[in-house]
Order: sequence, then structure tokens, then C-alpha cells
Amino acid sequence: MFKPVQEKQEHKAFSSWLETFVTDSDNDSVSKEIRDLAHFEGNVDAIIAKASGIVNEHSDYFEFPFETEQEKDVQELLLSGWNKSQQGDNMGSAVLV
Repeated sequence: MFKPVQEKQEHKAFSSWLETFVTDSDNDSVSKEIRDLAHFEGNVDAIIAKASGIVNEHSDYFEFPFETEQEKDVQELLLSGWNKSQQGDNMGSAVLV
């Protein structure tokens, strides 16, 4: 079964967006996990749930324009940030330095 082209493009765009928040560019394993999301099977909610697990597991390697301690919050904030990035909001692309 083939995924619709639009879904593949969205997964690739999401993984690229999430990778912009990785603070340690030398951490190949985290970057690979994120890039692998581009090939993840499932809808946007499923990919965001998977991504929140990666963020929680490797939280030291991410820096977002928001902070959270709980996995549910991470999932909600990733969804919110992703949606805002699709609408051109700065939260979707801002990185704290």
C-alpha cells in the first residue's frame, strides 16, 4: 500500500522542522531518528506522538521556544508548533539561543 504523496511530503516537512530544534548537530543518532520520521507510517497525530517520545528521550539535545516536563505537554506543544509553522507563525521556526 502506498502513502499519499501529500502525507509523505508532510512527514518530510515535519521531520525537517523538528530537526531545526536539535542543539547538538554532532548527535547523529538523534538526527537520524528525526530524519526517519519522514518515512513513518501513520497520520500526523501518530508522527507527532512518535516525535514527542524522541524529544522526551533526548531532551538535552533539543531547544524549543517553549519548555515542558510532561510527555503529553510535549506532544501538544509539538502539534501546536507544527500547526503554527504551517501558518507562518514564528513559534514554528524560532529557536532560543
